[in-house]
Amino acid sequence: HMKLPKKVEEYFMVLEAVYLDDPTSGKFFVRIKNDLTAFDGVTALHAGLNLIEFLENQDPGKLSPYPFTTSNPRPDPEGQMEMFHKQ
Repeated sequence: HMKLPKKVEEYFMVLEAVYLDDPTSGKFFVRIKNDLTAFDGVTALHAGLNLIEFLENQDPGKLSPYPFTTSNPRPDPEGQMEMFHKQ
C-alpha cells in the first residue's frame, strides 16, 4: 500500500503534472489519484488527458466536455473487481 500525502487523500481525484526538466521544456508526465467510489477510471483518464491538453494549449476552450455531458453511473467497486477477476 502506497502512502499518499494527507492533503491528496482528502480529495476524490488529484491530477499532478510532474516536470522532468525545466517546466518550459514541455517534458512531463501526469499522475492521477482516483477514488473509484467517486469516479470511474475513464473519467479519471479523461481528466488527465484534459490536463495535458490544457498545459499544451493554455486554452480551456480546447478541452473536451465528455463524459460530463451525459450521466455516468457511480461505479460499483465490488462489481468492478469481480469482473476484473473473471477476465
